[in-house]
Amino acid sequence: MGLFTNEYFRVYPGRDYEFNILSTVSGLIGTFICTLGTAVISDNYGNINYMTKAYICIVTTMISIPCCAMIYLNQSSFWVSMTGLFIEYLLSTGWGQPAIGILSTVCDASVRGTAISVFFFLISIFGVMAPYCYTAIQNHYGLDPIEEPAEFGMLIACCTIIPCILAIPCFYIAGVKYSWHKYNEAMFQLDVWGEMEQYYEDEISKKRYNQNFGDPAEKSNLSASVDWKIMKNKRKLKIRDMKDAVKREENSIKSDRAKLLKDHGNNSNP
Repeated sequence: MGLFTNEYFRVYPGRDYEFNILSTVSGLIGTFICTLGTAVISDNYGNINYMTKAYICIVTTMISIPCCAMIYLNQSSFWVSMTGLFIEYLLSTGWGQPAIGILSTVCDASVRGTAISVFFFLISIFGVMAPYCYTAIQNHYGLDPIEEPAEFGMLIACCTIIPCILAIPCFYIAGVKYSWHKYNEAMFQLDVWGEMEQYYEDEISKKRYNQNFGDPAEKSNLSASVDWKIMKNKRKLKIRDMKDAVKREENSIKSDRAKLLKDHGNNSNP
């Protein structure tokens, strides 16, 4: 379209100024609305139906087919062709963002940037090589927009409609792959969340049990702790040693007292 549209509208002589103004306005307004609309739809319904992004690509591509027919297969009304061009910009230019979203989601994070770069590289290559093929076909048949407008319009319609028809099943296959990827990812998250939820429930039950009966592995629970038992045994040993020391001291005092009394009794005898 970028290669042949300006040349095709030469079939309407005297409409160059109107075409330049209207095509520029249509491109700015239509592209902005379509891009913003597809982004809003993807954000709101992408997690409800995983095929949303693929459906956006398919619908925008299907809309391009009648729009291209309105533009290039009509040579009798400038406004019909211009209406088709405006609808094309308004409803068919938003397929790129969902396609990139699908690609970035299914690719691994380690190669995501490379995959997107290859995607844009392929688009650029086809954008450079395809016009040469179309121009070669035009030159081979000697088609001129002024002398053979119908044949020239037919060529452009075939060059735009056929790729759209071929792109529809590709978008559908990509959407199916993307849906399976998102489904498996969601199931994995549910499994992990279920395990974590069960872990939390087990922890809560364990804590409630330990609050009632005590946890031997909990150091703060001194009534049932192994460390507290060791401390208790050490305390018992210290108390027993202290009692033994007190007894020894008492026995020593008693023996000393008895000895003193004995010595005092011996000294008092004549």
